[in-house]
Amino acid sequence: MKKVLTILAATLIATAAMAQTAEENFKKAGDAYNAGKQKEAFSYMLKAAEQGHDKAQYCVAVWYGQGNGVEKSPKKYAEWMEKAAAQGMVMAQARIALCYSNGDGVKKNLKKAVEWWQKAADKGDTDSQCLLGLCYYEGQGVPKNTKKGLELIRKAADQGNEEAKKALKKLGY
Repeated sequence: MKKVLTILAATLIATAAMAQTAEENFKKAGDAYNAGKQKEAFSYMLKAAEQGHDKAQYCVAVWYGQGNGVEKSPKKYAEWMEKAAAQGMVMAQARIALCYSNGDGVKKNLKKAVEWWQKAADKGDTDSQCLLGLCYYEGQGVPKNTKKGLELIRKAADQGNEEAKKALKKLGY
């Protein structure tokens, strides 16, 4: 029992140290970026991302998506975005859903797109609520459910989402 507790304590300490290092690398990346040192910034950001820092994973994805100081790579964009999304980052969940919806950097998979939009919509992302609503309304990636689709689109529109308002108008509501 004592050995198990010692191993557990060592693991917790190592995990805490790694999280601290990831945060430090993330901060160093921001400092380097603000100083105009793009390559150094990316290097620190990638280290933080590899250590599991969700915001760093998102930033690395964006860099690959835009080709900012690195070779543009839709595949790497999707890989890093999905890692950030898996940690619960709403914006990453919405973006990886778009990747699956359009087949950008991943094989097109509307079912996975719906799963990610659902996660982001559940956290209040109005763009995801609207897009998920359209999926239900049209039966894309889920069984067609016009009522549920309209509820989601209206929910987004009621929160001020302009695309949802346009969608309702286009659908005749």
